[in-house]
Amino acid sequence: MKLKLSISILTLLTILSFGQEKKVENGMLYIEFLKAKKVSNTFNLNSSSKVKSNELKKISVKCKIESLNKVDVDINKFSLIDNKNKLRYRPIDVSFQPSTGYIAYKKLLKTDIKLGSMYMHQANIAYKPEIKDSYTDYYFEGYTNIEIPSDFGTNKKPKKTVIYFQSHGFHDFKSLFFFAILNSAENPDLELYYGNEKISKVKL
Repeated sequence: MKLKLSISILTLLTILSFGQEKKVENGMLYIEFLKAKKVSNTFNLNSSSKVKSNELKKISVKCKIESLNKVDVDINKFSLIDNKNKLRYRPIDVSFQPSTGYIAYKKLLKTDIKLGSMYMHQANIAYKPEIKDSYTDYYFEGYTNIEIPSDFGTNKKPKKTVIYFQSHGFHDFKSLFFFAILNSAENPDLELYYGNEKISKVKL
């Protein structure tokens, strides 16, 4: 499946769900699903990704995360699975809250598009191919990966690439994951996963 959709990096309703918790990584990583909700496609204080396409709707998923062995958390292992439509979504944005206020994860470019060093510094973006994108390590048979490229250019000169995220040094924090899901995927049956391990159902 090929998607001709993009998200411009410039910058709905509550989804009711019950909190669930799980330990993964041999019991060394604690993840508690807190809540999920629809958010505006165009504005959110904790997300810089603006969804322009009417074919997509943006949702956020909030979790509490604790690394019990104080190892940095690989946030790229998180994904949103739609079992009804056989889809697997990559996050388009992630923010974390170590105490008060959310901080955006540093975005990493999958391809080395030319953006200018000043812009990349101000937008907290980098090209670091030495940092592995672990999202691609996991395979769900019969499912299609939905990886919508971000557009760092203009309408006349688009500069598109899929993004992933660089880990930070905090080991006990809350995190907001933002996903752009397809409106055409009817009656989605959504679940949050870490690698190949289910964390929680996400009710829409």
